[in-house]
Order: sequence, then C-alpha cells, then structure tokens
Amino acid sequence: PAERPCENLYKGIGARLKAARAAEQISMGTLSAKCGRSKQTFSALESGQTAPAVSTVEAIATALDISPCWLAFGLGEPPRARD
Repeated sequence: PAERPCENLYKGIGARLKAARAAEQISMGTLSAKCGRSKQTFSALESGQTAPAVSTVEAIATALDISPCWLAFGLGEPPRARD
C-alpha cells in the first residue's frame, strides 16, 4: 500500500479553528452566521467530533480571511491576533 503522510493532518482542525476565531475575536455564533452553518457544526468541529466538508473549510477560511490550507491541514502561516 502507498504511504499517506498527510492522512491525519486534518485532525487538528478543531484547535486551528478555535485559534483562528480567537485571533479574529469572533464568537462561534457570529462565525456560524457569516458562514451559513449552524453553531452546532462549529461546536462539533472544535471538539473534534467531526471533520468538515471542503465547502465548509472554504466558507470558514473566507469568513476569517485565512488560508483554507492552514485551516484544514495546518500548512502555511497561521492567522495573527488582531491588535
């Protein structure tokens, strides 16, 4: 079988999402409204109960003005905290 070195990178998405929300100083409820997803979706993502669809990652990344690649896999620059 072929090696899959990136297979589990998505598992840190909950912590990255939480960090990105904190950097933007945005609540889960506000972000869910901006993305058109339920607050329960964000709660499940941040707690690691579920993995998001690509469209959800893209919606979150757009709403937070962050890289979808960083959000999904932790690759690239993380968001910086606002002053």
